[in-house]
Amino acid sequence: MKTKIYLVRNAECKGNIENILGEEKNFDITPKGYQTIEKLDEYFKDKKIYSIYSSFSTMCLETVKNISENLKIEVKKENDLREKSFGIYDGEKWEDVLKKSPSLKKYRKKKIEILGIPGQESTKQVEDRMSKIIRKIARENLGQNVLIISHGVAIETFLRAVVGVPYSEDKEKYFQKNSAINYVEYDEDIDQFVVKEVSKIIY
Repeated sequence: MKTKIYLVRNAECKGNIENILGEEKNFDITPKGYQTIEKLDEYFKDKKIYSIYSSFSTMCLETVKNISENLKIEVKKENDLREKSFGIYDGEKWEDVLKKSPSLKKYRKKKIEILGIPGQESTKQVEDRMSKIIRKIARENLGQNVLIISHGVAIETFLRAVVGVPYSEDKEKYFQKNSAINYVEYDEDIDQFVVKEVSKIIY
């Protein structure tokens, strides 16, 4: 039996346009973000969604609020769907981080692979918790269509783990723009995920 999973990044928020590292803090959705939320509402109205899951962040919950209300489906919150933690610099603007630690400049365009920040979560840790929670969600909804709202780095880490693509390859393909839609199937018989569509943009 297969479970269809739509994995969506949160709509654009203030933290995104201010170039803030990570999403540990809660940020307001931008006007552009609300416009894309309307597009997501329209897209998912006929997808026969059975369950909806989200991280605890206000950005994700606001992104899926209208969909939840229109479909009359309660959003289930899961902490393991949270964004990657960037340790002591989580929630800080990149420009301020680089002033404190200029050596991190080489990672500026590779946020998924940053190394050397005290207290940060490793990509392997993100991969493990995302794989575990999404597998749990798939098994709880066998044969159904599921919508999951999460964050950019967390989603990209999971997708790359499924297809086995290193972080240094296909950067444009796996990068998650705000409100990007990814479609993944979980096959219960072989206990495996298959990525069907990556980073679909509908706006």
